[in-house]
Amino acid sequence: MIRAEVVIASRFHNLICALRLARPTVSVGYAEKNRHLIGVLGLDEYCQDIEQLDASLLVAQAKAAYGEREVLTARIQRGTFEYAHDVQCLLERVASEALGLAEGPRAVDVHSGRGPWHGA
Repeated sequence: MIRAEVVIASRFHNLICALRLARPTVSVGYAEKNRHLIGVLGLDEYCQDIEQLDASLLVAQAKAAYGEREVLTARIQRGTFEYAHDVQCLLERVASEALGLAEGPRAVDVHSGRGPWHGA
């Protein structure tokens, strides 16, 4: 997926992977969680429900995502960085307040904006 210029994803974990790689993505979702995730990143126009799939619209969405890939990549990078930062802060708070740990887990450095999810 790291070499893809545009991703069309129906499975939620594929959607997460594509977005963490900052790939312009069209979600053809089967559940509300797909639409929610796309919406959080401001990509509502790149989402369809798989039960009402419109093939012509899907082609148009993929072409639009390709044409706007630089803008979308930057938007997705900002959004996923903010999302990861919020999750990291929540985990640190839970570790501190609920578990009494001095410092929460730090599996990745969310402050750098780079790492294995971004192809670095």
